Amino acid sequence: LAGWRILTGLLKPGGIMLVSLYSEAARQTVVRARALIAERGWEATPARMRQFRQEILAGQYQDLKPLLQWRDFYNLSMFRDLVFHVHEHRYTLPQIEKHLIELDLCFVGMRGLPARLQALYQASFPGDPNGSDLANWTQFETQHPNAFMSMYGLVLQKPGRG
Repeated sequence: LAGWRILTGLLKPGGIMLVSLYSEAARQTVVRARALIAERGWEATPARMRQFRQEILAGQYQDLKPLLQWRDFYNLSMFRDLVFHVHEHRYTLPQIEKHLIELDLCFVGMRGLPARLQALYQASFPGDPNGSDLANWTQFETQHPNAFMSMYGLVLQKPGRG
């Protein structure tokens, strides 16, 4: 939040900020994998990471099978960042909304969503054609918890004119 506050201070009135944050809901499989790694005391060595990937592929950890959907799973350095990373910040949309109020930023919409999810949102919330209602997105994510598997792509604006 401190870094976000600094960036917001540099933004001119009416200026746009693009922010990407991890979704708490969409990263639950990652959370489970990290808990297992911590529990077992595994280090992020290339051999241990390769072995862990092979074990997941072989079905040894059924609850971690959704990791196979992530492109990060198939590249060793990206896999390290995905599940062996020491710490990551994950957010819920209500937490983000709270921060936006603190920072005096307006939510303009989401970016980077696949067309099928964008269409699904529009069908679910025809009264929000611009996708600028964060409460609707919260409801949407509740119904589709993996919608933001890559990240929330937030388009934010500082009030006022430049």
